[in-house]
This record gives sequence, C-alpha cells and structure tokens, in this order.
Amino acid sequence: MAETDGLVALVVLQSPGGPPLDTELTAATLARHLPASGAFAAVQSELAAAGFTVHQPVGISFSIEGPASIFRRYFGVTPVKSADGGWSAAGQAELPLDGLPDHERAMVRAVVFEPPAELMGGDG
Repeated sequence: MAETDGLVALVVLQSPGGPPLDTELTAATLARHLPASGAFAAVQSELAAAGFTVHQPVGISFSIEGPASIFRRYFGVTPVKSADGGWSAAGQAELPLDGLPDHERAMVRAVVFEPPAELMGGDG
C-alpha cells in the first residue's frame, strides 16, 4: 500500500463511568455505553488536527482514515499488513492508547483497525 493510501480504524468512545461491567453491548443496552456529551466533538477535533480524515459517528464509534505515517506518529506504532489482508500494529488489531493525551485517553475505549471487507461476512 502506498503511503498516500488510507488505513481505516474504528474509534470506540468510552461511557463516562467506564464500560458497564454487568452488561454486554447490544442495541438494548447501548444507552449505558454512550459517551459523555461533547466527547465525539472533542476526540474528532483532536484526530482531525493530527491529520486524520474523521467520519461521522455511528452508535458509540466513528472511523478515522489516514496514511500509515499519521498512525505511526499519533499512536507510536508502525502499522503492518497482516496475512489476512488487514492491518495490525505490534501484532494487534487494537492500537495502544498510552501515547494519547490524558484528556483524550479518558474518552476513548479503543481504536481498532477494521478487518478487510471480505472477512466481515455477509452476502454480497
């Protein structure tokens, strides 16, 4: 993949009290997982300022896109092509959050590279 090609990752935001320990994330329990008011705007603004293309929220997440160099600079790990055609960093699909500013890390639950579409299943 050329440096100008975009890698895509899903940014999942945290509920203000952290993930509810007694509940799974389902449509019925989504309200307990919602981030604090203003969290989307704050995190999206920071990621856009870092150079990522930021997409609209869906549920408790939104996607970001950018070249490997931006992911490397912002998350402190080098994305590599996985055998399945997706991307990973340090052998994981989930990116480390320890390099994020404290105020942003408090709002982000996870940042995960999206798997290749052909691995997502479904008819098509």
